[in-house]
Amino acid sequence: MVTIDFKKEFKKLPGDESGGERVPNLNVILAFALSRSDSRSDPVKLYGWSMKLATDGVLELDRSDIGLLKEFITADKTMFISSKGQLLELIDSVKE
Repeated sequence: MVTIDFKKEFKKLPGDESGGERVPNLNVILAFALSRSDSRSDPVKLYGWSMKLATDGVLELDRSDIGLLKEFITADKTMFISSKGQLLELIDSVKE
């Protein structure tokens, strides 16, 4: 079981000067992606994760959960690659 803190700042691309727009942290990006998903892969679990991410930003995951979450992120059609890449790098950086 690993604990992953998704309350990390979204890193804009170098040279992105989109003004003072506040970009949500990674936990919020992932929470909203999970909550609006039409995934058929364990909707109760995905809903629970979205609520936990939206409230405290931290998930405790076992190996199968990590696989499910990575699969969800990779397959999601609503997230931009910049979000997916940062989320997957964060997950991969955590050691069991």
